[in-house]
Amino acid sequence: YKWDDEENDFYYNFINEDAANDPLNIENPYPRIWNDSHHLNFTYNGVHYSTNSDFFESLYKGIIFKNIYNPYSTNSDGGDLYSLESHGITVDKDHHYYENIGKYDHFYAGWDDNDSLYVVVKELGGEYIAMSPHKKGYRKIWNDSNDHYRIASFALSSMVANHFASMMDVLILSKLSNNKITNLSAKTYYSPLNPYGIGGIKLSFNWK
Repeated sequence: YKWDDEENDFYYNFINEDAANDPLNIENPYPRIWNDSHHLNFTYNGVHYSTNSDFFESLYKGIIFKNIYNPYSTNSDGGDLYSLESHGITVDKDHHYYENIGKYDHFYAGWDDNDSLYVVVKELGGEYIAMSPHKKGYRKIWNDSNDHYRIASFALSSMVANHFASMMDVLILSKLSNNKITNLSAKTYYSPLNPYGIGGIKLSFNWK
């Protein structure tokens, strides 16, 4: 809730604009973490929950663990939050966790350098994104990881295509007694226009 103040310079970046511009809306346009479709998953006493569940709202407001910590604290050092693990709460740090913390402003307050907030505008769509030096560095690592994953996926697809071509080679040669078709193969080819240097797959065979 560090930026839940209309006088705050970054208030505009976190609010729900549709709710803020709706004259019939009486709710605070500054979203609570359980109101958003983007969420993190966690386990409590062996049961899985998400941060957009009623259970989490109750937990956050202190109904379950009241007086253990202040759920509305704006302190960013995270000292109180770490104690949740001692009460049987474990955040599921899966693929979605690592994607969400770097992608959505809903989780920006969790960055240890959130006091260094600045806003960037996304090129496509003009969306505002809350940024800090640590988050920016993390997003670069995440984007590089995604790029390498796509390259690996493309390479694997190429290998599968090559294996398929080899099987077809054996099948065709076994069916044609005159052996007119030989050396059926598939391989990737280079393209300077592609950032990964891969232009596609080339399928070839020799004909006698």
